[in-house]
Amino acid sequence: MIGRRTFAYICACFVSTAVMACNELNLLDGFVTDGVAPAGAHCTQYLADSGAEGVVCQWDFPYRAPTAILLANRLRKQIHACRRINAVLVDTPVNHPDSYNLRRWITQEATYSLSTKDKSRSQSTFVFLRRQPRQR
Repeated sequence: MIGRRTFAYICACFVSTAVMACNELNLLDGFVTDGVAPAGAHCTQYLADSGAEGVVCQWDFPYRAPTAILLANRLRKQIHACRRINAVLVDTPVNHPDSYNLRRWITQEATYSLSTKDKSRSQSTFVFLRRQPRQR
């Protein structure tokens, strides 16, 4: 039997984990107003064709580092868990010696794009997360 204190602790941990699970997306969404980037990311604002201010964040890794794939997978899971998705778009593969992967998720508020790029010449792998507000 679970006591009340144990149950409260389990519930508090679950809520805390749920809030933390959306951390990078919440920081990305708020970057335009507060300028705080997700940990390890370099973020920049840009002006979308619609006139709205979008944000793109970039993480840099050594070439084909497993941590880059782990980050991309975590961000993909965050998008699915933390945003109400209307559509998912997968980009077609490119014929190029370096690898590139792009996925886009469309929500009511914005389009989220997540890409990974391997650059053999610079021995780097990049993860990009972009949020472009939808036109109203």
